[in-house]
Amino acid sequence: EAVRAVDKQIEERLRTIKELQRRPTAQRGVTSDQLEMIRTFLGNLRPYWDRIPSRNRNRLLHQLIDKITVKPEPTGILLCKVHWHDGTIDDIAVTRKIRWTPEDDSMLHSHYATAAAAELLAAFPHRTWSAIRARAEDLGLRRMPRPEYRIATKILQRPTSSWRR
Repeated sequence: EAVRAVDKQIEERLRTIKELQRRPTAQRGVTSDQLEMIRTFLGNLRPYWDRIPSRNRNRLLHQLIDKITVKPEPTGILLCKVHWHDGTIDDIAVTRKIRWTPEDDSMLHSHYATAAAAELLAAFPHRTWSAIRARAEDLGLRRMPRPEYRIATKILQRPTSSWRR
């Protein structure tokens, strides 16, 4: 029942928007009451959005959005610009989960144990250090202790009695 009410509101708003679009540009001004009505409608839309048929959601978005431009980045992020009919533009960064390939896993097997973190980050520029570590853990890989850490570990592991003398 609530979905039907929202669908009805969408249909009414779409008719209003189409009527406004038919007017010459000079008459397209939106009154403060109309703007408040639109804001209220959109503000109350979120809880019902998933229940609205996709056809109606697409129709509503088509009435509000002029175009969307998408620029994929090498890091796996999509930089999107939403161009609204009122002339405003919103920038949105969309992250995509990039799957690990067998080649990535092979490279990680070969280098994770001994390569410096900076080398691994350079080899996987679209991954964070925590993503690399998490994948290595999933594969059962461990890093070899660095020589400078071995020296520090030996010093810290000396018996306490030797420090008292």
